[in-house]
Amino acid sequence: FQAEDGIRDFCLSRGLGDVYKRQGQNIPLNEDQIKSSKSKKGIFEELYYDSSQLQVVGYTTIGGNDLVKIKIDDKTIKYYDINSGLLERSEETTMVEGNSITTTRKFSDYTDVDGILYPFKTEIINGMQTITIEFEEIKFNESFAESDFN
Repeated sequence: FQAEDGIRDFCLSRGLGDVYKRQGQNIPLNEDQIKSSKSKKGIFEELYYDSSQLQVVGYTTIGGNDLVKIKIDDKTIKYYDINSGLLERSEETTMVEGNSITTTRKFSDYTDVDGILYPFKTEIINGMQTITIEFEEIKFNESFAESDFN
C-alpha cells in the first residue's frame, strides 16, 4: 500500500512498504492508518458497506445543499446530498501519536465518465492545511504496458 498526498489506492509498493509519500518524503503509516486503508475496497467503497452497520445521525445544510449525515463506522462520517445522492464530504478521525486528527474531504465538480458521475475536484482539509486535487480527465479500463510502472 502507498498513499500520495491524500490519494489512497492499493498498488505495488516497489519495495517502499506501507508508507505515505508527501513532498518527496516517505512517512511510515501507523497500524491505525494501515488498517483503515486496507479496509477500503474498490473505487466506490459504498458498494461494499454492510448496511446493517450504517447509521443516519442527522441532516444538515452546507453550502446551500441539504445533506444526510451517515456514520459509516466509529471513525468515519459521510455526507450525501439528499437530492442527488452524491457524496459531498467525508470526515475521518484517526489517532496520530496519541492525538485525534480529523481529515475532511470535500467532493465537487461531478462529471459523467462512461456513465459514472465522478468528482473531478477533491479538497482534503487536515487542520490548517488544505490540499486540492483537480482532475482534467479520468479514464476507466485503460490498458497499460508493464513498462509504464518502471
